Parts: sequence; C-alpha cells; structure tokens
Amino acid sequence: MKSKSASAWSAAKSEELYGFKRWGAGHYSVDSEGFVNVHPQADDRSIRVLDVVSEALGMSLKAPMVIRFQDLLRRMNFPD
Repeated sequence: MKSKSASAWSAAKSEELYGFKRWGAGHYSVDSEGFVNVHPQADDRSIRVLDVVSEALGMSLKAPMVIRFQDLLRRMNFPD
C-alpha cells in the first residue's frame, strides 16, 4: 500500500473527507494542525475535541466516553 505524502494533506481536504460541510451545519471544522474542532454557537469560537478528551483522561475517566456540547444541542436545527 502506498502512503501519501504529508505535504499533500490539508485541513480543507480533511473537512471534505469527513463531510463536515454536508452535515455539520457550521459546527465542525479541522484546524491548521489537523485537529477536529467543535463550534457550539456556529461562530469563530471553537473547542478542540482532543483537548476535551485529554482533560477527561486527566480526570481518570476512561474510554469509551460520550462528549456532549450543551450549546451545540441547543443550536442545531432538527427537522420537525
């Protein structure tokens, strides 16, 4: 199996691969370092998911875990 060059990677390609623009309603993105971010208010403020996981592990929580972003659930437009 051939491996792709790291220089061929981009945040835009990752967002396309994950389909954030199709289903994320502006609430998800990939930052310049390649980490997934959540935007609970669909604005410029973001939370790096890995930071949340790292903090939970630091509190001795174990995987698997459910991460809930309260403001995200409030802002999502679910069909009636």
